[in-house]
Amino acid sequence: MHDDTTQQERASEPPLAETRELIRLVREHYAPALRYAARLLRDPSEAEDCVQEAFAEAFAGLGSLRDEHAAPAWLRSIVRHRCARRTRRRALELLPSSGELEELHGPAHEPEMEERLEHLALARGLVNGLPRQERAIVVLFYLKDISQREIASFLGLPLSTVNNRLHQARQRMKQWEKHMDITRNDSEAEARVDRIGTIVSRQGPFFEASFAPGAPLELFDAIAVVDGQGRCVERLKVAHRAAEGRALCLPISAEASLEVGSSVLNTGKVGLELTRFGGVRVVPASQLQAAAAALRSSAPLAAQPTGIKAIDLLCPLPARGVVAQAATGGVGRIALLEELAQRLEQARVKLACLCLVDRSEPDAYRGWDETALWGESRGLSCYWALSAQGTDPELGALDECDAALYLSPLLALRGWYPAIDPEHSRSALLRPEIVGAEHCALAARAREELVFLKRAGAEPVLLELLAARAFAAARRRALSHPPRAAGAEALRLERARKLQLFLTQPFEVAREWTGWPGADVPLSETLAGCRAILDGAVDELPEAAFAYAGSLEDVRRHAREGTARQHR
Repeated sequence: MHDDTTQQERASEPPLAETRELIRLVREHYAPALRYAARLLRDPSEAEDCVQEAFAEAFAGLGSLRDEHAAPAWLRSIVRHRCARRTRRRALELLPSSGELEELHGPAHEPEMEERLEHLALARGLVNGLPRQERAIVVLFYLKDISQREIASFLGLPLSTVNNRLHQARQRMKQWEKHMDITRNDSEAEARVDRIGTIVSRQGPFFEASFAPGAPLELFDAIAVVDGQGRCVERLKVAHRAAEGRALCLPISAEASLEVGSSVLNTGKVGLELTRFGGVRVVPASQLQAAAAALRSSAPLAAQPTGIKAIDLLCPLPARGVVAQAATGGVGRIALLEELAQRLEQARVKLACLCLVDRSEPDAYRGWDETALWGESRGLSCYWALSAQGTDPELGALDECDAALYLSPLLALRGWYPAIDPEHSRSALLRPEIVGAEHCALAARAREELVFLKRAGAEPVLLELLAARAFAAARRRALSHPPRAAGAEALRLERARKLQLFLTQPFEVAREWTGWPGADVPLSETLAGCRAILDGAVDELPEAAFAYAGSLEDVRRHAREGTARQHR
């Protein structure tokens, strides 16, 4: 009997591999998750409770995580939802008080105002007495001016049910002191109430939608309207989350027929329908170009140094303007955005980043919340769009953008971050009249050598593994097969590799994982270091000393101390 019990207990224990995975998740992500929850809740004890609940939920759903690179964003999303459950304010808090209603009274000859006041007074009077499912419909109808047909579609209810509940609410208002029986709660319909909002403004292709404060909002959420047949149809996708339940959205077609004041439903899904060939609906290229144009600044172009060597050398950013970012998952794009936001926060800049994501990879970014991670950055704002070509290097060079950052999976596989691709990243500021002729010439020379290194390392087996998304195997292949050349090309390849390693850089936002303090390198030292490497002035220094250093002086110190940094 004892043996049987022991076997049963062992059978109920999680497998060793799952236990190790849980330990790894907690070790790597518990501290960042706790800080994140503390920012949201402003209560350490509540934050700890939420994080523990989130990790229990995460471990239970660990099997659904398809890409390990998405784990941080996935966990943040779970933490954020747990926190939201504790802090969400109900839509009914928007109802005016009796005093506010009195202040709204106008002259008696304004029948429209009087009718509106009657509606508001009725809605407020029902707060204390109506059953919850009737209360939600009354708020939507009287307070938010949403039609019965839209309410029915948004809440997933028959139109007859909506009409009946409105009628019942009116009857209860007449005899509410005597008639307080509570009927069955329709939780599914009630859960959708906070997801119903209104289009409040439009600028270029961007539509601003307003929802209840604390309403759930995720990047790429499908925003729907009710069509002429009473069906919910997708029209927009969330591109940018602002405070107080507001979101900027981009259309999924070039013919977006939405008016300011239109009622909308946040479906909480990435897409409502699958297209015949490509999966979820995406923002078309024409709307991306229009978005870039709307985000551009009318101010003259002026370069803003970031202290990030690869960016300042190859694709300098504007002090005011728009930059595009295109990449696949697992190449460090979130870390780069967070680092840029911190570096630009104190500078007098206003930079918009249009981040393009392939339709197959939304999950890695859905829970990402820029306002919670570093506060409302004065320097950088991010606008996200699902695109059919979100990983295409050519789309990284949108004509309307002042600069484009394409992040290379080939560099990321070798652990060379930031993975700024020298071939496809570009900047309109890289002109003699803006950054100087010397900078332009050195950037062109560096780009040529880096592309030469890229070609030498792009061997067929590696590219095949990368195309098949076998990232772990591709990384092993990349590390075990470094680029090689013979004869006169060997020295050129050695210098190009040193240059690429010199352009790697420790970030302050990654310090918790790497243990390396962030490096801020002035543009003059970046140019001087690149020139010295290309001219052969530091041929005697070992290659390993160039990795994740700051200036050339840091490289020399690495060489003296035997430092060899490698990003895992």
